[in-house]
Amino acid sequence: MKKLSLYLFLVLFFCNFGFAESYVCKGDKSETIAETSIWERYSIDEFTIRLINDDQKIYFDIYHEDQNAIILIAIASDTSGTVTMMLNKSDLTYGGSQIFYPFDNDGNSDFTFGRCDKIN
Repeated sequence: MKKLSLYLFLVLFFCNFGFAESYVCKGDKSETIAETSIWERYSIDEFTIRLINDDQKIYFDIYHEDQNAIILIAIASDTSGTVTMMLNKSDLTYGGSQIFYPFDNDGNSDFTFGRCDKIN
């Protein structure tokens, strides 16, 4: 019976790492300091993205995933806009855009892209 509880503990311990997938991504913008973010798999159907200089996490739903890419989407809680991100797993590049209401304001849309390193 002791062995059974030990085996059960070990199985549950190793299953805890099943969703561990993290990337550190750095933007390729022309500014001197590019934004760096951490992408972490939160669950089987969610990712979180956090900027290095900010502790706020943004939760993204996985819209599509296969062996080549992950496509993420987040909708603002007040439904004023959306953010879409794509991570290419084969060459570790990413790109994304955001659109927020009101649409006639050019400052409310943005595009970002860059390279990532896989942590684990």
